[in-house]
Amino acid sequence: RLCRTDPFDITGERAALNFGHTFGHVLESLTNFHLSHGEAVGLGMLMALDVGVALGVTSPAIAERIEAVLPNVPDARRRLGRIVGKLGSGAIQRALRGDKKGGDATSNFFILLENPGRVQTVRVAHHTWKVLLPRWRSGLRP
Repeated sequence: RLCRTDPFDITGERAALNFGHTFGHVLESLTNFHLSHGEAVGLGMLMALDVGVALGVTSPAIAERIEAVLPNVPDARRRLGRIVGKLGSGAIQRALRGDKKGGDATSNFFILLENPGRVQTVRVAHHTWKVLLPRWRSGLRP
């Protein structure tokens, strides 16, 4: 039923299941699937939290709370830095264009966390996440 009513995971209950997947799938593909799906989505969750904070969808307190319950976050931030440090912003942007939720030359839809259990589907301009790249590459939260 959920798949029929929301085939692209943009609205409703299925959207929440895709938190972290937009960046996660990019990380999977650009590392030639050397990351497991779970690790890639976990790193994508960190990235989505950062985008959510940058856009005011996710409060810094919620982002910190979510990070606190994720295992190995300090290592995850460092790992994210090593991975993203090898990827150019152009490669990331090209990979995002293939996302099933919809991507184009200037933006993508992302699932961003408002609160645990409540998400927003937001069209995010590429320049929004690109300004976060230097901190991600340093293994730090923006």
